[in-house]
Amino acid sequence: MQRQAVRGAAAAVLLLIHVLPSAAGPILPACESDTRPGRTPSCVSTGDRGWFQGSRWRLKDMEAPEINRRRAMCRAEQIAGIKVRDRLRVLLSRGYTVFPAAKTDPDGWPLVRIQLSDGRDVSSQLMSEDLVQAVPNNTNRWCDR
Repeated sequence: MQRQAVRGAAAAVLLLIHVLPSAAGPILPACESDTRPGRTPSCVSTGDRGWFQGSRWRLKDMEAPEINRRRAMCRAEQIAGIKVRDRLRVLLSRGYTVFPAAKTDPDGWPLVRIQLSDGRDVSSQLMSEDLVQAVPNNTNRWCDR
C-alpha cells in the first residue's frame, strides 16, 4: 500500500511539467546508469526512460531496445538502444511537456506521454524513425534482424 502511495506521489509530481528550451538548446545529458540519474537530476537513461528534476518517467505505448547488457538479448540491441537514447536526448533538447498517464510500468516507473515543443508526440516520432516498437509485442526485433 505504501509503495502505491509513493508511485502516486511520483505521478503527481509529473502532473504537467513543461520544459522550455534554453537559448543554446543544450542536449539533455545521458544518465550515469539506466536506473538512476546520478548527479544530474534531469537526464535520459534509455530510449524510453529518463528523469526530470529527480522524478523518473517512462514513455508509454512503446518499447526501446535495452542498453544494459544484462537485459539486452544481443549486442545489436545494445547498439540500437544507445542510438535511440541519444536521439531522444536531441529531441528533448528543443523543449517538451510531460503528461502523466496515471499508470506505472511493471517496474514501478510512472508512464508518461511527452509532447515536443513543436507539437509532435515523442513516441510517435521515434516510431516513425523506426527506432522503437509499439507495445504490447512479443518479439525482440533488434536481435531477430
